[in-house]
Amino acid sequence: MVSHDTFRVMGYIYATLCIVGSLLFIINSSHMVTVKERYSNPTQVGSRVVGVSIVVLIFSMISIIFEIMLIFGMIMRRPNFIRYHENFITLIYVLSLIGMFVGCIVSGILIGGEATGGAGEPLSALIFALTIVYMIGIISATLLFVLIKWIHQGMIKSILHDNLRLVMVKDDVL
Repeated sequence: MVSHDTFRVMGYIYATLCIVGSLLFIINSSHMVTVKERYSNPTQVGSRVVGVSIVVLIFSMISIIFEIMLIFGMIMRRPNFIRYHENFITLIYVLSLIGMFVGCIVSGILIGGEATGGAGEPLSALIFALTIVYMIGIISATLLFVLIKWIHQGMIKSILHDNLRLVMVKDDVL
């Protein structure tokens, strides 16, 4: 059994790490939205927009909003805000699983389509290794998701326990 204070501390550590990660993603992806390209002529310089950086930038901004909501919920003792963050994390987990499943299937199809002649056996081993890597990723994401849900549930119980204690003290029950 983990104490309510421990869950509170784990919640603040988790929220701080999430905000730092989101800020780093925002800073780094904002620098990579446009990339300068050099052409064959050294005096000719152009730039292009990188789509992945735009997606990461938008996701990081949305993520930091939910993380601020999480900290606000912990400070103001509002379990609803923690549940909003929990729902956001669940959505991210489901999208990640879908992406990993689709990525595993598509990469297997693309690599399998290249098999010609004597290259069948090495490519088959590559597909097998790639599937193992995807399974390790899915297992790791699931374990991380379960840990985050456990911390969220502990924070909610801690807040409800503190709110009940405050009500009891206010009514002179204790």
